[in-house]
Amino acid sequence: MTSTLPTGIVARTTELATALAEWVSAHRGATLAEHEEGVLGCVRAMLPTLLGEVVQASTPGLDGRHAPLRECCPRCATRIESVDWRERTVKTTCGRVSYERPWYACAECHTGFSPADGTLGVPRLARISAGLQKWIVDLGSTTDFR
Repeated sequence: MTSTLPTGIVARTTELATALAEWVSAHRGATLAEHEEGVLGCVRAMLPTLLGEVVQASTPGLDGRHAPLRECCPRCATRIESVDWRERTVKTTCGRVSYERPWYACAECHTGFSPADGTLGVPRLARISAGLQKWIVDLGSTTDFR
């Protein structure tokens, strides 16, 4: 491997390994069903923070390697600089994920936006991810409304 592992991802996977080791010590002689439930519980508890670290490390502008640059307003094409950083929380199939991203506000047309939201494919007012929305649609199409 030519690149170093992202420290946030390593830290979260180390936390998961620690939680699994604690499960092992506390549940010697447990049934397979108990182990399945315990491992799934440990993994599910770590999923939101692990996904958050992946988003942070892989999204330009959030990864800490680049200062927020000048961007073009998506509405009027005026070049502007970021005004501050804002937190965004989205419900996903992995749980609730929050990330802080640069926020741009255009003085010309009064549009606010974050390029990171566009990169991640999260629409402006969306509160759930595309993956979770697909789960909801699938559930709605396979179950009775009542």
